[in-house]
Amino acid sequence: MNSPGWSAALLQVIVNGLLVGGVYALSAAGLNLVFGVLKVANIAHGDFMMLGAMTAYAVSLKLGLSPYIAMLVAAAVLAGVGALTQRFLVERVIGSPMFVSLLLLYAVSMVLRNGALQVWGPTYVSLAHDSTVWTVGPLSLSEVRVVVFALGLGLTLALLWLLQKTAFGQSLRATAQHMDLAEACGINVRRVRMQAFALGTALAAMSGALLIMLFSVNPSMGEVFVLKGFAIVVIGGLGSFFGAFTGAMIIGVAETLTSFYATTQLADVTVFLIFLIVLIFRPSGVLGGRAT
Repeated sequence: MNSPGWSAALLQVIVNGLLVGGVYALSAAGLNLVFGVLKVANIAHGDFMMLGAMTAYAVSLKLGLSPYIAMLVAAAVLAGVGALTQRFLVERVIGSPMFVSLLLLYAVSMVLRNGALQVWGPTYVSLAHDSTVWTVGPLSLSEVRVVVFALGLGLTLALLWLLQKTAFGQSLRATAQHMDLAEACGINVRRVRMQAFALGTALAAMSGALLIMLFSVNPSMGEVFVLKGFAIVVIGGLGSFFGAFTGAMIIGVAETLTSFYATTQLADVTVFLIFLIVLIFRPSGVLGGRAT
């Protein structure tokens, strides 16, 4: 085996995994946000991703808009869907045992998935297109992959800035830390919960819209991606945005390495094997216990 060629191929696979990881990080950030503020495990998150992807696809196809503009339209539409879902459904089970919210959001997930199947059918669709390939040393970098990674990373960092540097972010963090105390300080906790869910749903939509620029997806994609999202959050450390980013990079690289050196079907197995190993040996996550 030619060692330099093997090394270059390995480096290429790792870089490709990191580029995909940027999108996963954005999705995990939305999942983390909703859990942190509402204390609800949003198992419909993957189907909100799916709906964002399919909305971006429909908008781009029907109106002839750039996929990046379609992503913003999908985010706005899904933010509204998320706000309504929280206001009329999720808000009613806040403070209830966790299994109640899980059952509710599972029902939401089924409605979204089967509704999308009725509209778009089971066919795989994509906004992926041929793009310029940049050569950097031994690496070949697809322009669209780099742009999608940059958008995913930029949006994740923008969320972090929002949480740490704005009054809105302070109200989100105060509600996440102690709802009753936040309400006593004059924060409209009900409104903050709705805004957090809407924002988390918009982030899911944008990550889905970015994914459809890289891969073919269909209305059943949500089931896999919500499991990956929870795996990323747990691997990185629940509540840690830096941890979620780290977990996303680990998952992205693990998937691409497995797909390249074994089979695509084994990639998901590898993801959940890592998930189990972390749960057994580091249940708080690789960055668990650290500040956001």
